Amino acid sequence: MNSINRFAVISAAMVLSAAALTGCGNTAADNTGSGSAVSEAYAAASTEKAQETVGESAVLLAKYSEKSADYDEQNAVKISFDESGAAIDGQGAAYTDGTVTISAGGEYIISGITSNGRIAVNCSEDENVRLILDNADISCGDGPALLVTSAKNVYLILKDGTDNKLSDSASYTDGDNLDGCIFSKADLIICGGGTLNVNGNYKHGIVSKDDLAVIGGTLNVTAASSGICGKDLVEIDGGSISVTAGNDGIKSTNTEDADKGNIIIGGGNITVVSEDNCISSAAALDISGGVLDLTAGGGYVNAEPRTGGENGGKGGFFGGERPEGNGGDVGFRKHDKMTENGEFTPPEGMPEMNGEMPEMSGDMQDLSLVPGDDTATDAAGQASAETSEESSAPKGIKAETYLTVSGGELTIDAAGDGIHSNGNVTVSGGTVNAAAGSQGIHADSAFLITDGDIIISESFEGIEAKTITVNGGNISAVSSDDGFNGTDGSGSMNMFESEDGVYIEINGGVTELNAGGDGIDSNGAFYLKGGEVYVSGPTNSGNGSLDCNGTAEVSGGVIIACGAAGMAQGFGSGSAQYSVVHTVGTSVAAGEELTVSDSEGNVILSHTFSKEWQNIIFSSPDIEEGETYTISAGNMSETVNVDGIVTSNSSGSGKGFGRMK
Repeated sequence: MNSINRFAVISAAMVLSAAALTGCGNTAADNTGSGSAVSEAYAAASTEKAQETVGESAVLLAKYSEKSADYDEQNAVKISFDESGAAIDGQGAAYTDGTVTISAGGEYIISGITSNGRIAVNCSEDENVRLILDNADISCGDGPALLVTSAKNVYLILKDGTDNKLSDSASYTDGDNLDGCIFSKADLIICGGGTLNVNGNYKHGIVSKDDLAVIGGTLNVTAASSGICGKDLVEIDGGSISVTAGNDGIKSTNTEDADKGNIIIGGGNITVVSEDNCISSAAALDISGGVLDLTAGGGYVNAEPRTGGENGGKGGFFGGERPEGNGGDVGFRKHDKMTENGEFTPPEGMPEMNGEMPEMSGDMQDLSLVPGDDTATDAAGQASAETSEESSAPKGIKAETYLTVSGGELTIDAAGDGIHSNGNVTVSGGTVNAAAGSQGIHADSAFLITDGDIIISESFEGIEAKTITVNGGNISAVSSDDGFNGTDGSGSMNMFESEDGVYIEINGGVTELNAGGDGIDSNGAFYLKGGEVYVSGPTNSGNGSLDCNGTAEVSGGVIIACGAAGMAQGFGSGSAQYSVVHTVGTSVAAGEELTVSDSEGNVILSHTFSKEWQNIIFSSPDIEEGETYTISAGNMSETVNVDGIVTSNSSGSGKGFGRMK
């Protein structure tokens, strides 16, 4: 879901209409079809697309890496700069007014120091040029230090053991839309074993209006705007890259051609510190290797102020992602009022509720509640739409179409989303460590993990997408609001309406969520078919460990979810595996080991939770009807007899009653 401000006022009509609902498995908009067919179809399509990207990466890598960094030093043209000009030994290059212009394909070794010089490449479009930097230090006072206007491929080779520097000035006199210290209209390939320091004082550090590949060398880029820009492609498969940028760190820009604008990372050590997005692709982004250390917008500590579930946030009773201005109560609109005893005073024009909820009929343990809206109705009854545009907060990694991670080690610290795709996100390997001021991982469409490790240490919401599918791998997420949030971002005005096509499905792997808001929050359906799921939180009774608007079914796997009791919600009666929703008599402190034992004392479930809790939801293939189970933690010990597919003693507001998304 795009980052959305959601503020809402509960109307008595909405509250009363909850009594007309039946169960989580019986709502009108069930999102039936079990989700598996949709999930498997998506998984197949996503895997195929990922393989296409990896295949493209292999082809491009072969295209560039087969052109090794070797060169014939004896026969290469020698160019040596000094403050008085440049000496040229060989054919194909000429010096005029501070600029060495290369007009023929071949190999050119460049050395020396100048405070006002330039290398220009202008040869036939079918000729390859190799520029070997040999302790070159070139600054240009009126434009790019390296300018390629025409060539087939330009190989920028950093001679082993050398230290090179290219710098431009803070202003340009040259036109032709030049905006980078290194500016190329041809494919640019950087390789070798030396070091290159690039200072983009005007705007960008390195710009290619075609393909840009880095396959070796040590590259340090500092730029007033973006660091490394490739219009059609950015490929990194080796070397050590460090970027400090006043805008995006590494980006592609082609939005016109369907097969271009991609970023492919297969190796290398990459460090990016950027004011905006660290890595931003105009199309697809594929990461299959490398070590990435990314800091966007100063990190998650610089996130935009917003309220989480612990403060009555988006997943809570009166939620909103950000507080209303004018010093209003956090998480509430300024016309919402609540007494010290937790009683709600409705806005002017709404009926008084006298501090009590209306009497509800029906099976509240099987009641499905639907998230609310993206608009807020003020006291005069006028709807004021909150923005639904994507947050501009800097992101660690962003892709416009789809994003795949199949390998590598990613460490991300972002003021906005850690990983963001306006399409799909697929993780099939590698390790992702993210701290994010917004979503740890966000996909407008689908999120899928089949393997790999995802550790989200800080986030507003852990993982958010229209569909969330966990088929394998390991996920650990800490969030101030929802752990998993399944939503299409539409923000229906009907808070009891299930969003079509939205689901969360867990078939394998290990998922552990530590949530301040809802642990698992699906605005559509939720299916647990396999794997292990552990949910700690919330402690706020305006949220629940589970919150589902459509069908909620368990047919396999293990789940233990411990949190507050006020909005306790369990699985529906259409489940194929037994489950229990149980509120204990006294709260259990954080850090106490929980065990669930059968009548013979065998422990069938155990976990230690990081938050205080009073309600437990659990299910396992080992649970049987007619069996008595003992729930123990610290000094607390209570028994429960399983008497049906869903067993519950909870007196909470059931299935997320009155929840606002």
